[in-house]
Amino acid sequence: MAGALDSSGVLANLLSAAEVRFDGVPAPCSTAQFGQINVQVPYTVAGNAVTHVQALYQGIPSGSLDLVVVSAAPPCSRWW
Repeated sequence: MAGALDSSGVLANLLSAAEVRFDGVPAPCSTAQFGQINVQVPYTVAGNAVTHVQALYQGIPSGSLDLVVVSAAPPCSRWW
């Protein structure tokens, strides 16, 4: 199932009864299907060395782990 934008243009934090939290902060969900959920890491993770990630289904924790946080550096594109 694909996420939908609300009236203010924000992705929902709950999709198909699935949710992912980073240090307790719900993450915006873009897609969810059996065995996979795609989320956007909340900005509150920026500057942390580690983040605790927890997946929930129907409000019940289904897994968690601690991840090292690294800076994102997308490649620069040239259009000329």
